[in-house]
Amino acid sequence: MDQPLATRRFRTRLLARCLARYPAAGDPLGEGKLFGLPQGGELVGIFFNKQKLARLGIAPPRTWAEFDAALRKAKESREVPIQFGNLEKSAGIHLFGFALNRFAPTEDVYKLATGRQGVFWADENPKAAAELLVRWADQGMLTNGFSGLGSDAAWREFAQDKGVFLVSGTWLMADLEAAMGDKVGFVLPPTDDGKVAVTAGTSVPFAISARSRNPDAAAAYIEFVTSSRGMALMAEHANLPVVEATSQRPPTVFRAEVFNSWAHASETGGLVPYLDYATPTAYDTVTSVIEQLLAKRLSPQQALDKLQADVDAARGGR
Repeated sequence: MDQPLATRRFRTRLLARCLARYPAAGDPLGEGKLFGLPQGGELVGIFFNKQKLARLGIAPPRTWAEFDAALRKAKESREVPIQFGNLEKSAGIHLFGFALNRFAPTEDVYKLATGRQGVFWADENPKAAAELLVRWADQGMLTNGFSGLGSDAAWREFAQDKGVFLVSGTWLMADLEAAMGDKVGFVLPPTDDGKVAVTAGTSVPFAISARSRNPDAAAAYIEFVTSSRGMALMAEHANLPVVEATSQRPPTVFRAEVFNSWAHASETGGLVPYLDYATPTAYDTVTSVIEQLLAKRLSPQQALDKLQADVDAARGGR
């Protein structure tokens, strides 16, 4: 793809951190000569039921201490603190990333997620995140029977007033807005030092093959879908535009919360990737390990050892 087109639309840092750049043989993910332009963005943050928060007398949590207190208050009030369904195991990886961002610097999470050298899964911060998930399960902060509840069923339960919080991605924005109206809100994950750390990504990026027979037509299409008009169309249909999010005029407070959260996180360098880019088998490994961790079939240390073993095997040993 023509480099000036990319530089006109996206800053290099955003492209790299959101993994819209792909490797040739031997290059780490997030680097290399192959890249594309995405149209949409996505965040894994906190959806909350505004009516339930008002009833509990608490504000949307901005710090981890506030989030911890809100979970305790919800539990004491016999509410489901965090609506969670992990039948397909996909929700577990997001919840683990959410917990990991509480303890680990964004650069360390980036390295863990992409298999770079310098950090290990058995380090102190990943262990603290694994232990936090176990505590949430032990203390009843997650939906009862979550291992048999699908992720789609979980968000629908949340939409039907069963749960105070839902830790999930902004791909649910349109569905939750349609189901809950002005009862649903969204905030970024808490922070104790003012530095945003949020699991995020982009839609599949558009690219032009070097063998394309009509590269100019392809470039014109990409130019349109990533243009200001393209971003406006994304926003109009309740999707998150990857750039110019704050330039839109969303019709609801909820959409504005999502758009502003994305803009703030991307502009401050707070985006960290999903945890399944490190190896060809990372997704299956992480999701399986988190399922076993929450089921008490693995201890936190055993779970992290399995994650590290997957990375080591992909590297051919440490």
